[in-house]
This record gives sequence, structure tokens and C-alpha cells, in this order.
Amino acid sequence: MGSDHKLAIEQISIALDLLDENTPEVIFYEFITLPEGSMSTRRGVFISVDELIQEAIIRAKKEVQTRRTDLNSDEIAKISEEIGIGAIRYYISKLSPEKHITFKWDEALSFERGCASIQYAHARACKLLEKCGKFSNGKLAITADNIENDWIPNDNETEFYFR
Repeated sequence: MGSDHKLAIEQISIALDLLDENTPEVIFYEFITLPEGSMSTRRGVFISVDELIQEAIIRAKKEVQTRRTDLNSDEIAKISEEIGIGAIRYYISKLSPEKHITFKWDEALSFERGCASIQYAHARACKLLEKCGKFSNGKLAITADNIENDWIPNDNETEFYFR
């Protein structure tokens, strides 16, 4: 949330505390501006989160259409939404919340570094897990508890492991 909401969150937290309810854990960020200039809600110069998300999806869609001509329109829409929203979240969360942030599209939606490359690595890992039967319907069949029990080393692996 914006740092200008600190008082409201403190008040809500106190009220929830009095009701013996869980209080929200909130990270406050300084104002986020665009390179074109600062925003001001009082002057009516601002961009809403919805508009930011829509713009991210549009920009991601152009990039996906260029890079993946083999996809149909539904696949492009789904991937574009995931990339666009993920890019905004990653870009903002990687920056220090105490500092002023200038949101830069070329950095946020960079396919060579940042969120898109992380999302690609994740998608690739899921495909590999799916091919080896450890991932299906969006669920990982491996847990921290059973990962060691599922692995029974052969002689070569044991020899390599204990060297």
C-alpha cells in the first residue's frame, strides 16, 4: 500500500485487535510514478492499478505475439495476462519500499532479465516435471517429505554421491 495509508491501516489493525481478529501484514511503498511525470490524485493526474495492469497485458501480448507465432489467441491472452501481472508484482517487490519508485516499462517487461525470465524458467521446470510424471493438473507430486523416500539410488549414483 502507499505510505499515505499508514494511519488508516494502524486504525484498522487496532480495531481488529480489539475484536481478537488477525491483523493484516502490510508493506508500505513510497509513491510510484511514471517516467512521464508524477501523479497527483488531487489534480486528477494518475493511473489506476487496473489501467497499469491492462497496459502491462497489452505490452506483454505484443511481445508474446512476436515471439510465439505458434500459439492461438486464447493461449496468447492467458500467457500475456500472467506475464503482465507478474511483471508488475516482481518489479515493485524487488525495489526497496522506502524509496521513491519510477515505474519503467522496459525494465518491468524485460524478457531478458527480471520477471519474464523467471516465469519462463518456472514454465520450463513444470514441463520437465510433467514429462517425468511428477507434475500434473497444476500440482506437484513431490513433497519435501517424500522426495528422499522416492529416490532409491543405483550403485553409480551412490558412488557419485558419497565421493
